[in-house]
Amino acid sequence: MTRNWVGTIALAFVLAAAAAYTAAPEVITYYIAAGDAGTSYRPGDRQLAEWALQAWARSSGGAVRFEPADEAHAGIRMYWAAADGGEIGRAHV
Repeated sequence: MTRNWVGTIALAFVLAAAAAYTAAPEVITYYIAAGDAGTSYRPGDRQLAEWALQAWARSSGGAVRFEPADEAHAGIRMYWAAADGGEIGRAHV
């Protein structure tokens, strides 16, 4: 049960961070960091974040497209937070 709630919050967080780009139909680059020890990150979480971006792109009607990039050149950078810090992740736009 907790895991589903966390996933829902994570999806909402990613979509909110990406919303700043909805006005421009340009390619939005992204970087998803691997989870460090001490986070609740699981190997499948990276795929879940990518699926969330893909779903958002589909729902935009073609106005948005996401492509992976290296950390230094990504328009959106997603990081996993430590479980005891009161947050599940952080996105930088």
